[in-house]
Amino acid sequence: MPIRSELRRLYPTHWPEISRRVRFDRATGKCERCQRPHGTTVRCLPDGRWFDPLRRTWLDGRGRPARWPTLVEAIEMRSTRVILATAHLDNDPENNRLRNLRSLCQRCHMIHDRNYHLAQRWITYRLRNALGDIFLGPYRNGADRFIILSLLIAQFAAAASSAVVRGTGPARPRPRPAPSLQLLLDVNARG
Repeated sequence: MPIRSELRRLYPTHWPEISRRVRFDRATGKCERCQRPHGTTVRCLPDGRWFDPLRRTWLDGRGRPARWPTLVEAIEMRSTRVILATAHLDNDPENNRLRNLRSLCQRCHMIHDRNYHLAQRWITYRLRNALGDIFLGPYRNGADRFIILSLLIAQFAAAASSAVVRGTGPARPRPRPAPSLQLLLDVNARG
């Protein structure tokens, strides 16, 4: 998985070497949880089973032999390309001890980071509601509220990017709200 730009400073400068060592020297190019090989395209099912062409058998999400899929299950089969990533077991990018690092495929990495992603989703929803409460009054359901919030967020992003002073010249004036945004705000204030 790519490193998010705001977290890049937490990783050491030689992170690519550490990651390569974990993925290919220690794990020999396989996921350390499900044993999927790096760079290959495998057939897999939604429950985590995948077909290993070398052993000619199905393996479960832990790399153990599993039962063959039924005809109904085979309908949901898809192919995916396996790309290994190095995951921090304690989710701390500054802790780069080898015993804290694992080579994981995309599926296993997403499962490992599930709690983090759920927390991020919770924060995003609360932030969206807070922005709506601050600028649009008490929370109400409806598509119009979503449209207004989207426009507000876009307006703040544009204002923040234009407020950045480059060089020693005078600061640029802040942009005015777009007419469509102002119209929506007026309509919402009346209603």
